[in-house]
Amino acid sequence: MNGWILYMKIDNLLFHPWRGNHYGNESIFQIPILIVGESNYGESGGPEEDAVFTHGLINSIIDARWKHNFFSNIQRSFVENADTQELRSEFWHSVAHHEYIQDWLPTHGIAPDERMWEKAKPIFREVVAELKPKCILFVCKRVFERISLDFPASTPLVIDKDN
Repeated sequence: MNGWILYMKIDNLLFHPWRGNHYGNESIFQIPILIVGESNYGESGGPEEDAVFTHGLINSIIDARWKHNFFSNIQRSFVENADTQELRSEFWHSVAHHEYIQDWLPTHGIAPDERMWEKAKPIFREVVAELKPKCILFVCKRVFERISLDFPASTPLVIDKDN
């Protein structure tokens, strides 16, 4: 599979984050950017399949085997055009992607329960410690609102063009 499969040794980590091959200073953005979604929908395929679910999803987006406006909008938030496989690959290999909630939700529109939110907090801390992003984009309002409560202190992003 394309992208680095990060088998992190983190308790309760179900969906291992996607980390593009050029994540960080080698990316088109020249900084490590972490994109955080809320959750995955469906049913478990077992621990091994669940671990690489995010990787399969991102690879299917890159290869245009699967399309969803949500992911297209994420790309357009950063780059003007990602209509070709080469441009999609360049974008997704420049970022990391993590789902905050580490449980399957049955379908869109079903909110995570309190247990899921609480379980996700320490996992997220460890994922951030491992990936060391300089910028985190929360692509779900509900996740952003929870993160704001759970992690109130943050440092604004400052880009130093001289370095």
